[in-house]
Amino acid sequence: MIDQIWFLLKPLIWQAIRHDVQFVFSTQHTLPKAE
Repeated sequence: MIDQIWFLLKPLIWQAIRHDVQFVFSTQHTLPKAE
């Protein structure tokens, strides 16, 4: 049962992590240019 839940949640968690990483990377990338 837990394996099924994890199997369903894993893509959502991974997508959220990737989105956060992209956001942090883009903000760090643009901040030096703005200064």
